[in-house]
Amino acid sequence: MLITILPFFLAAYVSVPDNTDWQRYGPECTYNVLVNMSLANIVDERDNFCSMIRSELKCRPRHSDTLSCYFANGRIVRPSASDTRCTNRRDFVPISDRFVGDDPFEIRFNPRGIENLVVSRDIRRRELDMIRVIVGQLNVGFRMEEDGRDRFVTMENSSMGHCEVELKVSRARYEGDVGQREFEIIFEPEPPDTIPLNAASLTIDKVRQPTQCHNRRIYFFGNSEDFSLGNSGVFMNMTTSTSQMYISNREMYSFTETTGELTSSKLMPMYQKISLSLQSIAAARGPLPEIRRPASTSLYSYADV
Repeated sequence: MLITILPFFLAAYVSVPDNTDWQRYGPECTYNVLVNMSLANIVDERDNFCSMIRSELKCRPRHSDTLSCYFANGRIVRPSASDTRCTNRRDFVPISDRFVGDDPFEIRFNPRGIENLVVSRDIRRRELDMIRVIVGQLNVGFRMEEDGRDRFVTMENSSMGHCEVELKVSRARYEGDVGQREFEIIFEPEPPDTIPLNAASLTIDKVRQPTQCHNRRIYFFGNSEDFSLGNSGVFMNMTTSTSQMYISNREMYSFTETTGELTSSKLMPMYQKISLSLQSIAAARGPLPEIRRPASTSLYSYADV
């Protein structure tokens, strides 16, 4: 069976057993989500507050250009006891295991990447901003057939705003056994004059200058259970941002590293890394969920629904 992973870009061949769930509910992709954050004390640079969130993002095709998604099994994780950079590693006690709800939402794509999101009108803005920055890891941001160069500059919509992005596209031939998985990823559609994924991997590197973005946005990744303490006046002033997306015929992952300052009563250096990796493709366990009071919104942080 050919299954859509990212509309207009990636699909996967999956061997489907005689299973009624596959026929009844269709496929579902599960991504592992990891969010690492650290906040430095401006008074003592050795004093760092660290936070880690693990979750799963589950998506399945709804239409040819749309994925229906939700988060599951989210939990706030204690920093590693061996990480001496994190001064809160011993006394960190999360108040809640949930960082974002499990309500469904949709990601709509065009040939360049993510077009917009569809969410409930009742969603909280901070929760929506967390969704935006995580699913933004699935945004390619250009058409491979548009430009044959391996380095170029383009404009991209993201949670940061409408930003100029320096892009580097590289391919690498496989060496030795690439291993076996229950799926094989392919380009769909196959770009002309492009090496297929069963012969070479694809790496997309992006560099942004957030302070120079048009329609620049500010945001804070967090909720009332984190060190913002629910203060709506706390936000992150981003100064650097780099991303990488890696795709082979057996693997797909994407991450973004951002640095900046947490702006509240004081300016405190902050680091954030958000990563997403394709873990499995399996039969969905139920019918496609419906969004209550649906509304369309952009990837821009702090944008209204």
